[in-house]
Amino acid sequence: MLEEDEIKCKVFITLQQEKELSTTHSQVELGSKLKTLLKLFQKGNLEKSERQASIIIKKYPKNQFSWNILGLTLGKLGKINEALIAHKKAVMLSINDPDSYINLGNTYKELGNLKGAEKNYRVGIDLKPDYAQAFSNLGNILYDLGKFEQALINFEKALELNPYFVQAYSNMGFTQNG
Repeated sequence: MLEEDEIKCKVFITLQQEKELSTTHSQVELGSKLKTLLKLFQKGNLEKSERQASIIIKKYPKNQFSWNILGLTLGKLGKINEALIAHKKAVMLSINDPDSYINLGNTYKELGNLKGAEKNYRVGIDLKPDYAQAFSNLGNILYDLGKFEQALINFEKALELNPYFVQAYSNMGFTQNG
């Protein structure tokens, strides 16, 4: 006959194994849903992408990737204020993800909040100093703010990081000639 402590131990181990299996199943399910979401977004099926992101967020409200894709989707659908909320949530869930800050900066730019855009691009760059797109985005904002020398410095940095970044060359030329 098993001792009471042995029974408790076996029950605990069994519960832990069930929890691990459940967690693994949940992770596989989430991974599958995220792949579907990404495919929908990449194919431009924005209405379905919005629905899929909302479904995932309802079940996994702390999934930062879903919030980011929801924000990008809403932005493309012209729902900029809703996109702003989604991107802010993504930043709150993952304060060390430079893409979340860049997406938030893009949304602020879309809303005409250039200072908000600048601030978030700078945070993205601080988190990932080799992020050529972030330097180019910051250059565009600085140009819009009339800070042409600073804009050029950022376009140059983008090109230093990615010499094949055609848009940065174009922006730099426009800034120099503008």
